[in-house]
Amino acid sequence: MYKNLKAEMIRFDINISLLANKLNVKEDTVRRKIHGKGSFTIDEALVIQRSFFKDFNVEYLFDKKIERSTA
Repeated sequence: MYKNLKAEMIRFDINISLLANKLNVKEDTVRRKIHGKGSFTIDEALVIQRSFFKDFNVEYLFDKKIERSTA
């Protein structure tokens, strides 16, 4: 699961529908990938980062272990 991506989606009110539309894929595809039942391609990750989360790097958003520090 991409915990950082999910957290930032909630924080910035970005829903699965927006990501799916931007990636030109079905919502279920994005949902499965976010929950770890698949992986985003590098191209998909870059599109998401550049379109919605310019202040965060791809490594942070798509890391399955590191969580954002509140400090």
